[in-house]
Amino acid sequence: MQSPFDAIKDVDENGREWWNSRRLARLMGYMKYWNFERLMDKVTAFLQQQKGLDLKDHMVEIEEMAQLNNGGWRQVKSVVLSRKACMAIASNADQKKPIVKVARDYFMKDMNSAELANSVEGNVLIYRSNTGKVNVNVLFSNETFWLSQKRMSELFNVTIPDIVYHLRQINESGEVQLSAAIKKF
Repeated sequence: MQSPFDAIKDVDENGREWWNSRRLARLMGYMKYWNFERLMDKVTAFLQQQKGLDLKDHMVEIEEMAQLNNGGWRQVKSVVLSRKACMAIASNADQKKPIVKVARDYFMKDMNSAELANSVEGNVLIYRSNTGKVNVNVLFSNETFWLSQKRMSELFNVTIPDIVYHLRQINESGEVQLSAAIKKF
């Protein structure tokens, strides 16, 4: 059975896969495109700042004709998205929507382990939401998650000296050897 994401996929003359943002938004349950645009803005910032990716390889703005509810047509701006951009969108989309998990699984399935390590799944991003949840970035490297002391302090809502104190306590207890658990990036 063909995935609904395969049904909206386009392939260019170089064999690269692309998904139209408007079709992807509808498929992922975003009935108001401006909500999906906000999600794309967040992902755009993430791909540039955290991953250092060149957006022209992953998100290309286009103009196309879109049908209006009254049956008319007008020219609109859309974005064609690479698999990696779609993966970032699915990872940051509304997780309450069942199709979002399907999207994440779909966009992840054809990535090899090196691509996954460098993709949005390579970093776990917990962001500050409108309800006040904490923004924490976790680096994934060599099959290990790494969290800076600053990020630990944000996660647990304590100061960095509190984190240092507890790390020393853990080290002294012998539970974990910090020399093996600390890495400078």
